[in-house]
Amino acid sequence: MENRNDIVIVSAVRTPFSRFDSAMAAIPSIDLGMVVMKEVINRVGVKPEEVDEIYYGSCVLAELALETDVPARQATLLAGFPADNISVTLDRACCSSLTTLRLGAVSMMAGISKTVMSVGSENMPRMPHLAPGLRQGVRIGHIKLIDGLFELGYTAK
Repeated sequence: MENRNDIVIVSAVRTPFSRFDSAMAAIPSIDLGMVVMKEVINRVGVKPEEVDEIYYGSCVLAELALETDVPARQATLLAGFPADNISVTLDRACCSSLTTLRLGAVSMMAGISKTVMSVGSENMPRMPHLAPGLRQGVRIGHIKLIDGLFELGYTAK
């Protein structure tokens, strides 16, 4: 790259999607991210080891916590990237994926990376209900479940 400000997007792949709680409700978002990452590699013709950094955004990390505590790393490994690849998980609500794109561009402009992949995925129907205090045990009385999507404001109320 002659000029560090000459940043180019060479591929854009959309995760598959469906109506809420329908055909794709059981698919972990890590698997959706992995499919996208593999497709980008396929379309561009770059080798996974040639990607310097991967930025992975999600706005519902509680859904990802059902599978792992490091979603970027897990999706990267599932997609066939080498274990020494640098990956970062980011949660910035609705602008998570867009922020990963910005961070990738900044990394390239700073001369840190030459090739970056920005990814985002979530699967809202897999967002768990939360049970605060249950880990310590409940001796008597009702257990309160909290709908994680409702508390995040995704119901537009």
